Amino acid sequence: MDYFVGKMAASRQLEMGQLGARKYLDALCVVFWASTPVVVQSAVFVAVIYSGHDLTAANAFVAIALLDRLIYPMNYFPWIINGFLEARVSALRLRSFLFAPVVSSSAATRQASVSLWHQCTFAWTPNPSAPKEGDGDGEEDAAANPTMALLTRGGDDVVTSRPAASFECHLEHFQLDPTHMHVLVGASGSGKSSMLLAMLGEMPMVHGRHIGPPRLTSYAPQVPWLFAATIRYNITLDADDKSTSSDLYRRVLAACALEQDLACHPLGDLTVLSDHGANLSGGQRARLGLARALYQRADVYLLDDVMGSLDVATTAHVLRSAPAVLPPAASVVLATHAVHLLEHIARPYSILVLEHGRVVEVGSYAELTCRESTRFRTMLQVASGVVVGGTSEANVDKDDNGQTSSSSQRETVSPPHQSSNTPDEEHRDDGVVAAWMWWQYLRSMGVCVLGMLALSVLVMQVSRNGLDYWIASYTSSSVHHPISPPTFARGLVVITAINIVAVAARSFLFAYGGLRAANALYRRLVHRLVRAPLTFYDITPVGRILNRLGGDTYGVDESLPFILNIFIKDAADVCGTLVILVLTTPAVFLVLGPLTIVYFALQQWYRPTSRHLRRLDAVAQSPLVMMFQATLDGLPILRGLKCEPQWFRVYLHRLHQAQRVSFLASGAGAWFGLRLDSLGVAVTTFVAGYAAVQCYVGRPIPSGVLGLTLIYALPIVGKCNAILSSFIATEQNMVSVERVLEYASVPVEEEDDGSARGGAAASLTVDGQTTRHDHLVNWPPLGHVTLTNVSVRYGADEVPGLPAALHGVTCHIMAKEKVGICGRTGAGKSTLLQCLFRAVPFGGRIVIDGIDIASMSLTRLRASLCFVPQDAVLFKGSIRANVDPMDSLTDAAIWTALAQCCLKDVVEAFPLGLMEPLLQGGDQGRLSRGQAQLLCICRALLRKSKVVCVDEATASIDHATEQLVQSTMAQAFKDSTVLTVAHRLHTILDSDRVLVLDEGKVVEFDSPTTLRSIPNGYFAALVDGHTASSSSS
Repeated sequence: MDYFVGKMAASRQLEMGQLGARKYLDALCVVFWASTPVVVQSAVFVAVIYSGHDLTAANAFVAIALLDRLIYPMNYFPWIINGFLEARVSALRLRSFLFAPVVSSSAATRQASVSLWHQCTFAWTPNPSAPKEGDGDGEEDAAANPTMALLTRGGDDVVTSRPAASFECHLEHFQLDPTHMHVLVGASGSGKSSMLLAMLGEMPMVHGRHIGPPRLTSYAPQVPWLFAATIRYNITLDADDKSTSSDLYRRVLAACALEQDLACHPLGDLTVLSDHGANLSGGQRARLGLARALYQRADVYLLDDVMGSLDVATTAHVLRSAPAVLPPAASVVLATHAVHLLEHIARPYSILVLEHGRVVEVGSYAELTCRESTRFRTMLQVASGVVVGGTSEANVDKDDNGQTSSSSQRETVSPPHQSSNTPDEEHRDDGVVAAWMWWQYLRSMGVCVLGMLALSVLVMQVSRNGLDYWIASYTSSSVHHPISPPTFARGLVVITAINIVAVAARSFLFAYGGLRAANALYRRLVHRLVRAPLTFYDITPVGRILNRLGGDTYGVDESLPFILNIFIKDAADVCGTLVILVLTTPAVFLVLGPLTIVYFALQQWYRPTSRHLRRLDAVAQSPLVMMFQATLDGLPILRGLKCEPQWFRVYLHRLHQAQRVSFLASGAGAWFGLRLDSLGVAVTTFVAGYAAVQCYVGRPIPSGVLGLTLIYALPIVGKCNAILSSFIATEQNMVSVERVLEYASVPVEEEDDGSARGGAAASLTVDGQTTRHDHLVNWPPLGHVTLTNVSVRYGADEVPGLPAALHGVTCHIMAKEKVGICGRTGAGKSTLLQCLFRAVPFGGRIVIDGIDIASMSLTRLRASLCFVPQDAVLFKGSIRANVDPMDSLTDAAIWTALAQCCLKDVVEAFPLGLMEPLLQGGDQGRLSRGQAQLLCICRALLRKSKVVCVDEATASIDHATEQLVQSTMAQAFKDSTVLTVAHRLHTILDSDRVLVLDEGKVVEFDSPTTLRSIPNGYFAALVDGHTASSSSS
């Protein structure tokens, strides 16, 4: 974790370096902007004095008024230029995106009623939007984003636009036959998924000819695409679909074995899914993605290993039932590893064997099995050999509590956290921004900085008002001790110099303080997010987190310091104005008193409205980000079904909903501004009338004092408008601080000092003393694991009385022992592994090599153990950085591990070898899903941990590679204790012992042979059940 936090900190440091340069440049501009009126004013009057001209109140204050009018647009002109420059940068970036190549569906030649590919070659083109040499776009892109080189320089995770080794698919001659299903088989990385994407039109065709009319294509990817909406919406892709009561919809649910899952939840198909379907098991996600593909009425169906996460009984059921719900004239292409189950397809089909992106064998099941030495026959023999003792590939999927479950029993939909049929709304505070929020931000700037800033603001305002008072004193006829011209001039110079120094101090101190506060709040936010419990990410959509790290962080970095600086300046200006008016013309308060009452009433109406609209606007952005992310994930599906216009309309509707908030905010601002302007007219009228009455009654105000009063009283309303507007804008931007601090206050699993918050116990307390064992070197040395009365109860704090996920689990696992863990739905298998990593709160004790894991910090504990997940987890960076993030291993060791995982040839084919960059989750055209999983296994091999937890990591790998990897893992982990959660029973039949769980309790724990011999035993029942399913299939 520290490695990735360090990478984030390095990127943030580069970003803050650029932001700091801009902020200090802005501070310099502010110095010129705020000092120019004083400098020009002093220079003009000094020139008048030394030129021998008289300086009267009339021409002095008229000159001041005119200079103020002239200087205002001059000061704002640089900001206007800056706005144009920013607009140009944005326009250039948009241009580079809008002129990028697009996926075209018109490449096919419409000369036939069937789809035919002839002599076609498809290849992934890395970064198709990268500018070519000589086209001039590169220079404009550099101008559009001058900091990109800095932000991506250094490290081995740079994703470049250079040509890379692109995977190619070749179709010599292929025609979609509506009367036959086409089945693609082959080893991991042979090109099955890429071939489907080529047929879909997502993989660019660089050579050849595609003949056929435009067709609707229903595509089910290997990784199911699910988004935060109801199950019904995820299947139909239409919120207004009224045909869900139709026979087709019911038949699709039945074909995908979803009826029983939906019946287990009160809301049925109106159950709301969390982001990416996190509240479903892996098998449920796969069947839901398949249901969407089958429900759509299309001409072509492309199914990418949709049965890879299903048990044999469900797979056989789907193979028998799915063809019946498809249109009779539809063409179907299925990619799969389950070659031993193809004979159960209830439809004529042909098999295409792929190797290195080429079709090397074609034929029916009977033809390919009758031939001698065919690749398909070899694959079938390997797959049949994997089904040891008649057991099938019994998948074990995540249950309701994040556990895994054997699919021998039907999985059930996890109850969502909300009870309505709409996604849970994002939290939004009400009322004023708490004083605590203001203090948190100001304290982040630094107490010393705040003190010096307050002093500089005070000196700045006193010098600014003092300059005007000095001029009034010189020009007023009522002064008893006239000031000599030289003294007056020297006074102007001194006051001006003091003002410039104070303005400079205020500007640069505020820039420094703003940067410091931005850094402090960002560090707090990241600190909490990376240490938040896993349940936080289960219930929090990614779009909301990105909104905090993006829009709200930008508000803290950029908008808030700018507007807060203006507010402080306006506040000081109003205070100085009031002081001058008190000293010169107290009668002006006859109108300022009622004016204050009216202002207070107006702001009481406007402030809550504007503040609430700002919060609404911030919350309204998250659905846009979430839908945009979901759209990017599902683009191939939407484009295949020609759903882009419909999806675009939905996005426009959400955009309109968000813009309504902005429109209301603008309308409220216009309402407020109109009333403030009316008050300004009233004040101006009063001042003019007051001066006329004083002259009429024979008590004229001294000319200098009157001039000073006029230039301060006339703009008082404008200044009040400015301070109120800037305060409201500041309060609106403080919402960003409020939202950042909300996520910067989420509970963490463990603090840096080892204290636990929201997680399992972080330290062991004996006789009142806290014992920590982080100092131990090379722990654990052997791998003895002892669990004593381990219990877990999910949600016990929120909902008392819930059943325990684990109840009194007690067992002892010897060092170097290989233990398989299996059980039925909800047995607690994954929960048991989570306890080893202290990912969930638990009772009891877990001791590894004599050390209670509660006495280890989470960082040390998790760094000492190794976990291989079912789904591949890769990060943006090079291949080397993915397998060795700490950069502590030699290239030779990495190449050896890659060879053990059958990836050496694949990586050697890349131009940069180990330094080949990957995007998050792998890279399209570089690694297949199976190869990505192999890379994760390679990472585990290099860890050399003494305790290894495996969550059936070979489900996405072909059978031949799986056998090789299993033997490699057995050899590589021969000196380690390995705990394997069984998703397919054959993967644990070679284990030393098998731990069988049922309803959170240990019911059997012995060798597989012994357990299979127990009459009516739990493990024997599981094996017999899968054997019966395989035989009946």
